[in-house]
Amino acid sequence: FASADLGRPKWVESFARRFNTEIAFIRKTRSFEETRIADVIGDVRGKTVIIYDDMTRSAGTLIQAAKKYLECGAVSVYALLSHLALNNDSIVDKLEESPIVKILATNSHPMSMCEKVQKSSKFVILDVSPVFVRTIQDHLLAE
Repeated sequence: FASADLGRPKWVESFARRFNTEIAFIRKTRSFEETRIADVIGDVRGKTVIIYDDMTRSAGTLIQAAKKYLECGAVSVYALLSHLALNNDSIVDKLEESPIVKILATNSHPMSMCEKVQKSSKFVILDVSPVFVRTIQDHLLAE
């Protein structure tokens, strides 16, 4: 399991522990005008990398991270996103053209339901409504 930056180390670590695997992170630098991938922390050579990110809007960092992991020897890269909050549907085209093999995300944001995402074989959108229904039933209606 890996991250597109150093912003979610605890989540990446929890996934890695659950799946008994190693972790890797991207260190990036930012100037006013651009974000640049500095390096990869961790060994990804010969491994399949699953990047976890809570949200992506422009997908720029996510795509840059995927390319960097591949440059460092990863065999393939997948993405796991809590919220597919894309700025617009043209970002779907960027993700389609990216080296990311498959993108798993929840339907917690309206853009996850846009036509381009729904028709793409690159995206797997998971319905979270049963989790909310169960939680409402268990915690709000049970009182």
